[in-house]
Amino acid sequence: MVPIRFISEAMGADVTWYGSVGWVLIQLPGKDVQLTVGDDTAYVDGTETKLDTKCIMKDDRTFVPLRFVSEAMGATVGWDGNQNLVTISYNRSAADNPHSHPSAYSGDLWGRETRTTDLPKNASDFPYVLADLPNEMYEMPYQKIGNEPTVAPNSLYNEPEFTKQNIDYWTGRVRKHYQMILNANYNTIDSSWVNQIYPTYNPGGLDRNQLLKYVNWVKDNHIQIEGNLEPEPSMIYDSWGYKIRSKFSFRIVSYDQDKDVLLDVLYPKGRFQKGVWYTGYADISLGTMTFGNWGPTLAVDNDASLFADSIIRER
Repeated sequence: MVPIRFISEAMGADVTWYGSVGWVLIQLPGKDVQLTVGDDTAYVDGTETKLDTKCIMKDDRTFVPLRFVSEAMGATVGWDGNQNLVTISYNRSAADNPHSHPSAYSGDLWGRETRTTDLPKNASDFPYVLADLPNEMYEMPYQKIGNEPTVAPNSLYNEPEFTKQNIDYWTGRVRKHYQMILNANYNTIDSSWVNQIYPTYNPGGLDRNQLLKYVNWVKDNHIQIEGNLEPEPSMIYDSWGYKIRSKFSFRIVSYDQDKDVLLDVLYPKGRFQKGVWYTGYADISLGTMTFGNWGPTLAVDNDASLFADSIIRER
């Protein structure tokens, strides 16, 4: 077992500890890793990865199996028998230009493999098609409001605000937003939860008191949820506001009343069974109250929902 913060930061990663939900977020160039203390499952760019043993906390440090550093984080791990020394090396590729735009010519700016065969019917809507995403995710209909035209990702990414740097800001907010919502836990939640989720919102029309009411409801109703959501940076479109297509999974562990269990304006009472994992795709609404240079400021809209025209099924 090795201390993950020390190794991650030596590799140039950003490491964030979310004490209220007991998880660590490690952000490397082109890779996000989520770990939960006491769990033997990690999520690497939203994909579930099993650890050799559970992630543990000792002396205020989070420890993970050494093999995880090699296989999931892309480092080379060696053993120097003469010195009884473990060596860890990491060759960082040249950083992408933060002002570049996703396109067919750039390839995936996050270093992922693309494909040119067995394409979705609407492949021309996107700058490229990723090898590890199913056609179903691409072909899911766009959200529509009235007769407003939809601007597909391939066209939208020509706009000046749609740089890798800005998209990283947006996906970071969406990811953190749903890590908080999909890991609400009456055993650990407190007012710090509000402080962590509030900056991920587009602030218009929302105040902290609304979030504090939900914190109290989680405690009173004994709500516990587990899950994650991964926003897809190559799938942002405009239909009466920006939407980012995302893949998610969750299960509801406990509650007393099936009422407002998830913090979501469209939470469907009676739809989800306790203890059952659900997975699917949703288009998360984004917005900003900033005029002028709004690119860095896009955040999760107050009416964003996992349940609006989404695909959800039992895993």
